[in-house]
Amino acid sequence: MGVPKHLLRVNGESVAVAVIGRIEHIFSEILVVGKPVPSLGLTARFVPDSCAQDSPLVGILSGLRAARSEWSIALACDMPLIRPQLVESIAACLAPSCDAVVPVVGGHHEPLLAAYRRSAIPAIEAAIAARRLSIQRLLRTLRVLELPESDLVKCDPRLESFSNLNTPKDLGAMLIPSSGSRSVCAPIGRKTFGSPT
Repeated sequence: MGVPKHLLRVNGESVAVAVIGRIEHIFSEILVVGKPVPSLGLTARFVPDSCAQDSPLVGILSGLRAARSEWSIALACDMPLIRPQLVESIAACLAPSCDAVVPVVGGHHEPLLAAYRRSAIPAIEAAIAARRLSIQRLLRTLRVLELPESDLVKCDPRLESFSNLNTPKDLGAMLIPSSGSRSVCAPIGRKTFGSPT
């Protein structure tokens, strides 16, 4: 993209500011996890990655360790069309009988827009220590509540929340309305954690 994706500007604001504005009303706490970033005027608390490995698992682990609540929702920031209703539906499914609540789209888990419980920390730590950095593989070791696509389309009919923004072509192809219309572009390459209220 030529610049760090979380610094891209859409409708006059950084994508990081836009996504947090879109979801902050849902959470009592917002964490932005990753490598240090310049001040963007974010209302979120920054949490550095807790391990040197470059993997989304490190972001999930760092967020879970830092969060004040039992559950956190991990949001990969290359999903710029996130719908708050979808995030709320994930949060509504949290249960003590599982370690993760994960949407399933097209027969595949979407682990970077999912909820994780602190009980998943030991399995994540073990996976990172063994350099097994696949989140899909990790999910096979957790108690996972799967959210079927048939439920997801009720709050996101075109499943736009799972659209990735990885290239300039992706950016140009996505219609990203202004934040005033409550649509959002998420900070790319960062992990945003929220603790449901």
